[in-house]
Amino acid sequence: MGIQQFSQFPASQVMPLIREIFFLSADPKNVSEEPLKNEAFFDKWTSYYFRNCPEWISLAWEDKKLLGYLMCEPNSSQALAYYHSRNPSYGLFADQFAEYPAHLHMNAHPDSRGKGVGTALVADLVRRLAAIQIPGVHIITSPGQRNADFYRRNDFIHEVRRDWRGYPLLFMGRKI
Repeated sequence: MGIQQFSQFPASQVMPLIREIFFLSADPKNVSEEPLKNEAFFDKWTSYYFRNCPEWISLAWEDKKLLGYLMCEPNSSQALAYYHSRNPSYGLFADQFAEYPAHLHMNAHPDSRGKGVGTALVADLVRRLAAIQIPGVHIITSPGQRNADFYRRNDFIHEVRRDWRGYPLLFMGRKI
């Protein structure tokens, strides 16, 4: 398996592969039969990275097959204005951003899960963040989601739970 940067490929080559993994990984209740709704859903969770920090999109490959992707914003405070109307809960953990300024969005193809793809992507990100002296990285999920244990195994041990309009959210941070 090798990890390469999104910028090394024509977007037309990798975007369909990223979309496929995104929708295979999405909660089925969020996937629609209507293409425009799906496009809006994909745009909500990925467009910030493609527009504002494409150099922080990493791709895990094996034999020309995309195994997974990781998208990162090294300074979450910069994204607050962008997400204010698109994802109002984004600022719920803004008080944690000083210690854990980077955030990530990651998915692995279902066929690749449990094979070290996510761990390799996180390790590569941590190495890159350490090189520019970013002190920490975080993910926001929900308690009980399948990804929470994965992040705990990958040293995301700082946890803060808060509710957003009655829905529980979990901030998980890792020191760099």
